[in-house]
Amino acid sequence: MTRYGGHDPARGGGSDGGGPTQGAVGGRIVKWSTGFEPQYAELVFGVFQRLEGERESGSGLGLPICRKIVERFGGRIWATATPGEGAVFTFTLPVEAD
Repeated sequence: MTRYGGHDPARGGGSDGGGPTQGAVGGRIVKWSTGFEPQYAELVFGVFQRLEGERESGSGLGLPICRKIVERFGGRIWATATPGEGAVFTFTLPVEAD
């Protein structure tokens, strides 16, 4: 986990301009695969949704479950990708003040 002290574009954020915020922890998972076009970034979080032509196994449940967990704890998860290069899945979770 990485603790973010504020928004740092170099550390991530989706194409929507989002990113870590003050008082949040986050993480990033890089998946070296076929990637996808940016307009499909939300689609990959749909239940049983798999992108056309995806050659990897899976049920289409992993990312929707991740989103449910992250959002349940008040966080945010998003994906960015480049076709032919892979995808990056980033999440942030709020941290309560001590």
